[in-house]
Amino acid sequence: MAHKYEPDSFDAVRDDAPRVGAHRGAKPRGRVWRNLSVAAVGVVVLTAGGWYVVQQSTSGTGTVAGPVTANGAGSFQPWDPPEATAEHDPDITVTVLNGTTQTGLAAAVGDELVADGWNVVTESTASDTDIERTVVYYGHLSSEGAARALAEDLGGVEVQLATYYLYGSALTVVVGNDRTG
Repeated sequence: MAHKYEPDSFDAVRDDAPRVGAHRGAKPRGRVWRNLSVAAVGVVVLTAGGWYVVQQSTSGTGTVAGPVTANGAGSFQPWDPPEATAEHDPDITVTVLNGTTQTGLAAAVGDELVADGWNVVTESTASDTDIERTVVYYGHLSSEGAARALAEDLGGVEVQLATYYLYGSALTVVVGNDRTG
C-alpha cells in the first residue's frame, strides 16, 4: 500500500499562481486550440501557395519550361532547344525489334544497318506485334544525333526520346508494318 505524506506548502498551489517553488501553476485554458489553429492556418497557407506555384508553372504554351529569352519590351517566351544534327556514330549500340508478325524482319533490318556501319547488338521480336510505323528510340539527349542519322539510314523514319524500348542499347529500332523485309 502506498505511503501517505502529510500536506505541505507545496501541495497548496493557487490556480492563478504561475510558479511556486518546484511546482508549476495551472496551465492556461485554450493552449491546445491555439496551437491547432496556428497549425491549420499554416497548412491552408502552404497548400494555397503550392497550388499557386503549380498553376503559374503549368500555365502558358504547354511546352516544357527551359531557358527563356527576352522578346521585345520585357516579355518572355519559352525556349525550344535546337534539334540535334544527324551524326553517324559507329560505336553506339543498336537493338532492332520486330514489331510485326512478319518473320525475320528484325534480322533483315539489322543486316541492312550493319552493312551501313551500325553496331547492331540485338535482333529480336518486340512485345507488341501490331506496330504501325517504324520508330527509332533513344534514351538520352547525347544519343539524339546518332538516332537521327540512324533514322535517315532507314528512310527518314520517326525519332523519339523514350526509355521503354531500350534493352541495354543506346538506340532501339522498332520495325513497324510500314516496312517489309
